[in-house]
Amino acid sequence: MDRRARMAEYLRYLDAYLRQRGSPSREGLLLARGRWFEGRSDAVAVEAVARWKQEHRPRAKDCSFNAWRFCLDEPAALYVEGYAIASSGGLPSSTRGSCGRTG
Repeated sequence: MDRRARMAEYLRYLDAYLRQRGSPSREGLLLARGRWFEGRSDAVAVEAVARWKQEHRPRAKDCSFNAWRFCLDEPAALYVEGYAIASSGGLPSSTRGSCGRTG
């Protein structure tokens, strides 16, 4: 089973579990409206990120807060949340947030 199929299966399982308990399900929303992203770049290779990092000295081990601060300061940045699969055999894990360029 490929990564996309494993992720979709995992999200369907969580969606069904949460709906049975009457809880809201962001997993269902991801299944219905989510988009795949595959790729990665070194953040400091992006000029705006490197400049911001030098000016603001982000705190270590505070990724979500740093991403939030960067997105407030950089109008072209986009804050996103979602799931990630880190390795070919790994289980999906939730990410609290990250920042990406919109263009």
